[in-house]
Amino acid sequence: FETLAHILLCIPDKVDFEPYIFPYLITGLCDENEEIALEVFWLMEKCGELYEQEHETDLRKTKQYGFDYGWTYQGRAFVPFPLRATWAGGAGTKHFRRIAAHGPDLLGQKTLTDHYRRDETLDAADGKEGSDEEEEEEGEDVLLPSRDNAWPELRDLKVRRSLPRPRLGSRCWVRTHTRRYIKATFNDVVDFRDCTTVNAGRLLCMSLAYTEEGITEWLQPMFAALRKFYAGRAWAAGDSEATRTYDCVCKLTGVFLDPISYWEQLRGS
Repeated sequence: FETLAHILLCIPDKVDFEPYIFPYLITGLCDENEEIALEVFWLMEKCGELYEQEHETDLRKTKQYGFDYGWTYQGRAFVPFPLRATWAGGAGTKHFRRIAAHGPDLLGQKTLTDHYRRDETLDAADGKEGSDEEEEEEGEDVLLPSRDNAWPELRDLKVRRSLPRPRLGSRCWVRTHTRRYIKATFNDVVDFRDCTTVNAGRLLCMSLAYTEEGITEWLQPMFAALRKFYAGRAWAAGDSEATRTYDCVCKLTGVFLDPISYWEQLRGS
């Protein structure tokens, strides 16, 4: 996974093969080894940071005006990241909320300390050193094993056990690539092989975690695939891993969407 991230981060001419590499990188978030899954998350954050630099003009207004969708309650709420396709990442993963962006204070109604930038912690915004409690909230660092074949460009990568909401660049980057494989993923949901069903659910779960409210673009085919899963052989087989994965998908769908929008489609089922 480090090699895949290195290709996406360091090779300038990556446009042709990036769509083929991306699905393999995002599936690393469901690796059986939790430390590997955590590292892939922070590798995705570095890719998102690069995306923000390459598309600075497109994201400028979103970052400056701090537009937040309704489900975020004006930036005050976020959804715990479902690492390894498990709701909230399981018991071993913690989460902390990043400071949401705010629009310009044209009337001067806010104090200076209230003007935070997106993806900054309170300490970085105030220019102060963090206390022990705040450092504990962000989580301990995961020590990566030293290897002779490690990429030098990724030696400064910090891997924490506490996961924030993915940064803006990561979410936009994943949403761009999700459009290319999402419909094929729906077909694999009801595959006769259990392993294919589980892998499709994991890819769908990770895609939803990043696209967030953007899932409305594929709402109808996704509901059709979920209905087939819960009404078909995959559900009847009693595979606990597949059931846990698709339960997490349903929870994410309910978080990011207004109930009225999907009740109109599910009412006749």
